[in-house]
Amino acid sequence: MTGAAAGAVESVVHLDLVTGRLTLTGPLDARATSALHDAVSAILRAPHPSWTVDVSGLTGIDEAGLRGLLAAYHRTLRHGRRITLHGASPPLRRVLVRLRLDRHLLQEGSAPPDPG
Repeated sequence: MTGAAAGAVESVVHLDLVTGRLTLTGPLDARATSALHDAVSAILRAPHPSWTVDVSGLTGIDEAGLRGLLAAYHRTLRHGRRITLHGASPPLRRVLVRLRLDRHLLQEGSAPPDPG
């Protein structure tokens, strides 16, 4: 992995405890997974049983980011919570289909079916 280039886009994890919405923007990579883990810790203490994770602002997701997202899913399930992705890009949708997690993680109607 190379160092961050000057002017590189930073990842942002925004948690809205009132609405039950987690918004991820920028790249979801190894550097962002710590913030995602912290956000999930807050989700587990919040009263909402179901959370929307808006991933429409992601500019990319690498293997570490995907592992972090899947860990968040499994962790919330173990604690009686549910997360649903909204705004997943076609490449992310394809990965989730291959992993057979599309029906568990993708919000119905969040994006048109991907023909490819």
